[in-house]
Order: sequence, then C-alpha cells, then structure tokens
Amino acid sequence: MPADVRQAVEARTTIIQNGGRLPTQQVRSLQGSLAGISEIRVRFDNDTYRVCFAAAFAQVVYLLDAGIKKAAHGQENTPLADRQAGGAPS
Repeated sequence: MPADVRQAVEARTTIIQNGGRLPTQQVRSLQGSLAGISEIRVRFDNDTYRVCFAAAFAQVVYLLDAGIKKAAHGQENTPLADRQAGGAPS
C-alpha cells in the first residue's frame, strides 16, 4: 500500500478511535454475514483501497484486512481464488 494511503488510513482510524464520524464516501458498514464489520475507503491514483475493521474502542481499532479493490463491477471480476478464500469484499 502506498505511503499516502497508509497515512490516510491512519488519520481515518484515529478519527474513528476518538469517537468521530467519517463522511459516507469514506466509510460504510457491511451487511449480511459481514454485519459488524466496517470498511474505510481511500481513493488514490485512480484506485480504491479498502481497510476492514471489526471494532473501535477508546484505545484501539482492530483492522482485519487491507488491500486494493480489484473488481470493477462486483465479484464477477474478482479472481476465483480470491472469492473462494473469502477475500476482501468488493
């Protein structure tokens, strides 16, 4: 992950950790079997990076997964191996 993206993620997790709220284009709650997990989104250099986290407490935010969004339109463009391995949601 590029350094600028890591810095943006760190700034956003700090806001969440301190009880702040991010704009809807930067964070969303996942649904269905992934309920309880939220996703931070960072746009950088024509790509979207996503970081999933499960819980935010006063002193800690548990990051579960991070990576670049691969699919342009849903899972049909995500490599089969990633879908079978339960890769990050698109």
